[in-house]
Amino acid sequence: MYAYRLQSIPGAVKQRKGSISFACLQEKRDQSEGPMTCEKRLLLKTYVVTTMIYSLKKAFANKSMCRNDCSFEVNFMDLQRLMGITRCAVDDYQMIQAGDRIAVGISGGKDSLALLCALAGLRNYYSVPYELQAISVDLGFPDPESRYQPIMDFCRKLEVPYTVVHTDINKIVFEERRENNPCALCAKLRKGAFNRNALALGCNKVAYGHHKDDIVETMMMALIFEGRFYSFSPVTWLNRTGLTVIRPLMYVDETDIIHFRDASELPVFKNPCQADGFTKREYAKQIVNKLTIETPGCRDRLFTAVLNGHIPNWPERTVRGSRKPADEPQKGRDPL
Repeated sequence: MYAYRLQSIPGAVKQRKGSISFACLQEKRDQSEGPMTCEKRLLLKTYVVTTMIYSLKKAFANKSMCRNDCSFEVNFMDLQRLMGITRCAVDDYQMIQAGDRIAVGISGGKDSLALLCALAGLRNYYSVPYELQAISVDLGFPDPESRYQPIMDFCRKLEVPYTVVHTDINKIVFEERRENNPCALCAKLRKGAFNRNALALGCNKVAYGHHKDDIVETMMMALIFEGRFYSFSPVTWLNRTGLTVIRPLMYVDETDIIHFRDASELPVFKNPCQADGFTKREYAKQIVNKLTIETPGCRDRLFTAVLNGHIPNWPERTVRGSRKPADEPQKGRDPL
């Protein structure tokens, strides 16, 4: 199917009678000494499969995800998988309706950029039209231009408008307040600035890049530090602003996002916050990782427990393939 792209690749695949064969296979077979034993045949098959995977990866890597012919490229196969899983969550919890304008929070990490890619790609195929607006909240760390300019170029290629909101949150949290738990205050101020600007830009929904691992880790944090079974809802209505929070990556594993980041070369930058990596969430992540190593499949079963745990105010999942109205989303209070 993509043989025309592979002619210049050594050992290229050739399409013949609906099947894929390798031009180098006969050469390898001729070079083998003695009769074609089962062991040699197995080695040849392994060589063929390995070379085919390598060739197809190079071929699909040349396919652009942008609606226009632009220079920025992502791994096509990984994007298709990411969009497919994202669409399952969007359909199951009726996250997107016709005419929505969705603000996507861009922190500069892999999760938010993967979310932007998924929603930008899904925009071309989804059953109802919607618009996107990317927003970053600059916390006031030095040299913001070097961090946000690559993201600005990235959003331009995706045809998504991008806004950077400059704040003094870093100064407030670490110099003026000097909080023992800076993450809680920082998150409240950051979300408040994000929501205000989302409203100012005409958005009615905001999308966060929380994935499956985040949901499991939040549940673990609630058990350890609060003594209750809880995790954030896929859909939450903020009663002060009227915004609706959605989490379209809730079915996506973090390992898939890491693979997508590496394959697509997303413009990720390291979090400059001095508290990064020293949080209660990181502690919960280490516990879940240890449990998963000792008991394979533990993370998935914990996630299933969250989905089936009847957490108060969680919306019911929609029957796959139908568009009947879901239950009302969880109601929450806006930060600030």
